[in-house]
Amino acid sequence: MRYHIWAEGLDGKVEWSIEKAQAEITVDTTDINVIYGDEINIPSATTNFGEVVVTKVDMINVGEYTVKYSVEGTTNYNGDSKEVKVIISPKAVVEPTVKGTYTYNKTEQTVELNGVESFMTIVSGTKGTNAGEYVVVITLDD
Repeated sequence: MRYHIWAEGLDGKVEWSIEKAQAEITVDTTDINVIYGDEINIPSATTNFGEVVVTKVDMINVGEYTVKYSVEGTTNYNGDSKEVKVIISPKAVVEPTVKGTYTYNKTEQTVELNGVESFMTIVSGTKGTNAGEYVVVITLDD
């Protein structure tokens, strides 16, 4: 004789599951701010599972860039991703200065400048004959 039976609609099978574990990337996601020409130090990342893949473009010019860190999911792990923003700001430059002094001598004189960089173009104003003020116009090349 049976003393127990399954209640109506039950068959003695209990379902259960194992959830996927979460891959977690650890990286400092603070924005990176640099001045044009300075070295950019991209933070390294670690993960509790798998391999971190770092995706980035060449960060050469002034602008904003995104570095993406990702770990691909698997049958047993959910993937993860993190991003770090890199901001490259223009470099402030100092204007060149006049080298020496110039005194009227009845001939055309050409000013010499200290501090002219390779990215500067002298447009006009480097020659003068008479006593007075002159302005040298310099542009910055991109």
